[in-house]
Amino acid sequence: MTTQPSALHTSNIASLPLLARGKVRDNYAVGDDRILMVASDRLSAFDVIMGEPIPGKGVLLTQMALFWFDKLGHICPNHLTGESPESVVKPEEVKQVQGRSMLVKRLKPVLIEAVVRGYLAGSGWQEYKAGQAVCGVPLPAGLTNAAKLPEPIYTPAAKAEMGDHDENITYERTVEMVGEKLAAQFGADTMRLADLPEHLHEYDAIISCTASTLPIIGLGAVESALKKRKRRPIFMVDLAVPRDIEAEVKHLNDVYLYTVDDLATVVRTGQAHRQAAVEQAEVIIDTGVQSFMSWLDQRNPVGGTVALIQQVNAQADEWRALEIARAKKLLAKGEDIDTVLEALSRGLTQKMLHGTMAQLHKGDADQRAQTADTVARLFLRPGRNDSGSQNSL
Repeated sequence: MTTQPSALHTSNIASLPLLARGKVRDNYAVGDDRILMVASDRLSAFDVIMGEPIPGKGVLLTQMALFWFDKLGHICPNHLTGESPESVVKPEEVKQVQGRSMLVKRLKPVLIEAVVRGYLAGSGWQEYKAGQAVCGVPLPAGLTNAAKLPEPIYTPAAKAEMGDHDENITYERTVEMVGEKLAAQFGADTMRLADLPEHLHEYDAIISCTASTLPIIGLGAVESALKKRKRRPIFMVDLAVPRDIEAEVKHLNDVYLYTVDDLATVVRTGQAHRQAAVEQAEVIIDTGVQSFMSWLDQRNPVGGTVALIQQVNAQADEWRALEIARAKKLLAKGEDIDTVLEALSRGLTQKMLHGTMAQLHKGDADQRAQTADTVARLFLRPGRNDSGSQNSL
C-alpha cells in the first residue's frame, strides 16, 4: 500500500523574504538576482482559493514544468538556474521545497501571452464576427464558430492585472510594447511550439486542456504516432470539457487515456470530506451563536442577568437613601444613637425581606417549595438551608 503524501497548503520559508503568494505558487527572494518558486498544493476555482489542498499537486506541477523546460530548452531559453532549491533554505525548511520548487533567475517578465489558434473559438470568434480578423490577422469569409483555421495563427494577448481579463492585441501593438526584435522572436518561437501536435510519437506523456469545442487530437493521429513509436505506450490526460482527445482513442492498445471523468471517485471522496467538515463547522457555529446570544441576553438593558443586577442595586440604593433620611430625622429629634441604628437596620431588613416573604405564601405547593429553596440559597449560610431553617422563614 502506498502512503499518500502530506499536503502543503501554504509554505513558510522564514529564512527568505516573501515576495508574493499567487493562487498556487509562493515566491521568495534569494538575494537580488534569484527567486525561489514553491508550488503549493492549493486548489483554486474562478480565482477563489479553496481551503482543502490536493496532496502532491505542487510536486506534480513542478515536475511537469521541469520536464517541458528540458524538452523545449533548445527552442526557447528559460529562467532556470540549474541550482538546487534545497541549497538556499535552512535544513528544517528543506522538506517544504523538495520536489516542488525551482530556483530561477529574477527576470523582468514580458507581459504578453503568446497564443496560437488552430480553431476559431472564444474571444477569437467574437473578433471575427466583428471584423473578419483576429488580433489584426485577416481570415477568410464564411468561417463558423469552432471552425478549423486554414493554418495556425499567432494571436498575442496583453497580460492584465490580477482579477482582470487579458486583452487581445495585434502584432503591431506587441512591437510597440517590447520592440521589433523581441516581438519577432516571441511570435516565431510560439509558432514552432504550435507544431507539437504533429509530433505525438516523440512524447511518452501528453496532457491537453484547451478551450476548443471540437477534439484536437484524433484517432488517426494517435494511431500514426503508435506506429512510429513501434507500439511503445503513450500516457494521455485530457482535462478539457468538451474533450480535446477523441473518445475512441481510449480503446487503442498501448494508449492510457484519462479524463476528468476518471477523477469522479476522488471528487466524491473530497465532497464527502467537505460535507463532514461543513457539518462540524455548523456545530461550532451553532455553539458560538448560542454562547453569544446568552452573553447578549445578559447585556440586554430590558432583561438578562446584568440588567437584573443593575435593577437590584438601584432598588437597594433607593431603600438605603430612604432609611438614611429617616435616621437623620430621628437623630435631629434627639434620639440616642443605638435607637437610630436599630431602626435603620430593621427598616433595611424589612424592605429587603418583605417581597421575598410575600412570595413564600403565593402559588401552589410546588411553587412555594421552589421559592423556599431559592430563598434559602440566597439568604441562609451553608449548612442552614434545611427544612427547619426554611420553616423558620
